[in-house]
Amino acid sequence: MRKMLISSLALGLMSACNLGPSTNDDDPSDDTGAPNDDGVSITSIQDGTIGEGETVTLTGVIVTSTWDERGDGFFIQDAGGGEYSGVYVYAPGLSDTYLEVGYELTVTGATVEYYDWTEFTVADASALEVTGSGAVTADSVDPSTVTDWEAWESCLISVGAATATSGVNSYGEITLDNGLQMDNWFFDYAGEQGASWTNISGTVLYNFEEFKLAPRSADDLEGYVEGEGPAEATVAETQDGTIAEDESVTILGAVVTSPIKEGKNSDDEWINEGFFVQDAGGGSGLYVYDPGVEDLAPGDVVNLVGTVIEYYDLTELSDTEIEKTGETATVVATVVDSAPSDWEPLEGQLVQFNNLEVTAEAEYGEVQTSYGVNIDDLFTDSPAVGTYTSVTGLVTYSYGEFKICPRTADDAAQ
Repeated sequence: MRKMLISSLALGLMSACNLGPSTNDDDPSDDTGAPNDDGVSITSIQDGTIGEGETVTLTGVIVTSTWDERGDGFFIQDAGGGEYSGVYVYAPGLSDTYLEVGYELTVTGATVEYYDWTEFTVADASALEVTGSGAVTADSVDPSTVTDWEAWESCLISVGAATATSGVNSYGEITLDNGLQMDNWFFDYAGEQGASWTNISGTVLYNFEEFKLAPRSADDLEGYVEGEGPAEATVAETQDGTIAEDESVTILGAVVTSPIKEGKNSDDEWINEGFFVQDAGGGSGLYVYDPGVEDLAPGDVVNLVGTVIEYYDLTELSDTEIEKTGETATVVATVVDSAPSDWEPLEGQLVQFNNLEVTAEAEYGEVQTSYGVNIDDLFTDSPAVGTYTSVTGLVTYSYGEFKICPRTADDAAQ
C-alpha cells in the first residue's frame, strides 16, 4: 500500500486505517456544494469566477477517485455533486500521498487551463489536508440529453446502460452507443465490439478536444455481457462507409498491395508505419496503419482486425491485429484510361493510369501530371518529366489532395 501520512491524519482522523468522523462543524454530506466561507468552490472555478492562475483554498471538497494510472492526479467534487462541481487535481510527484474516495479535503492550489481542460494544480503534499469524510455523489446523466458536456467536465457521473460499438483501440478507448468514448485513465479494462453494461460510472475527462468517460475501477462497469466481436466485412465495405468510423471490423483474405510505408514517430525517428491492401481480385483498396509492422510484401494474404478511422480524411484501418495466412495472391490494378471526375472511389486502390504525362516537377518529391493530380515519392522516386504508356500506383490522400504513389521504378512504363 502506498502511504505518506499528511497533516490531518496525525490528528487522529484515521484509526487502524479507517477514517473517523469529520472534525468540521457541518456534516459535509449535508452540504449542497455551496461555497466555503471565502466564497470559493469548485463550481466557482469551473464557471470562471476564479480566474486562471489564481491561488485559492477549497474546503470541504470530496475525493471522487484514487490517483490515476499515471500517478499525476485525482478528482474532487463539491459536496453534493451537480453540474460544474468537479475538477481534476494535478499533483505530479505526489502519488505516494495516500487518499481514498470519500475523503473530505482542504486543498490549496491554482487553476490552470491545460488544452482547455480546467485543472487545479497543487505544489506539494502540504497543500492537501484531510479533514474528514463525506458522501460521494455520482450524478445520473442521460448522454442523449446533454448538449454541452462542459458542465460535467471532471464530474463523477453515471450514464446507465451502454453498448460498445468498437473494441479497445491503441489509446485504451472504447466507443459507446451513447456517443461517449470510454477511456483507460485509471485502469486497462477489457471489452470488445458488442459488449454491454447495465450501468457505467466514471469521471468526465477532456483531452484531444473530446469529452470522455473514465471508469475508476471494475466496480464502475456494472452488468458486463460479452460482445460478439468485430463484424466481418470486405476491404471495399470498410472503405465505402458500410463500416462506420470508429467501428471495429474483421477483414479476411486481404491481399497486400504495397511495400511497407515508412514514417517518423514522435521522436522524429523513421519507423515502419503501414501498408495498403485490397480484396482478392482488386477493385478495392485501404491503408492499414500499424507502426512497427514488418515482414510483409505485395501479394501476401492477411487477415486483419482493426478500427476504422478517418485520418485527415484518409480512411484507414488502425489498431490492427495482423495474421499472415501463409498464402499469396495476384495483386490486381484497376485500369483507368482518363482522369476520373471523382477520385474518392479510387482511394486506397492500386490503379494503372494509362497514357499519363508528367508535366512538371513540383515540391517535396512530387511531380505534376496530365491527370490533374501529383505523383508522390511515398515508396520510390517520382518519374521524370515525360510521357508514359502507364503509371501504376496507390491512390492516397494527404494535405487536402489525392496523389498517385508508384511502388517501384518499374511502375512507370514508357
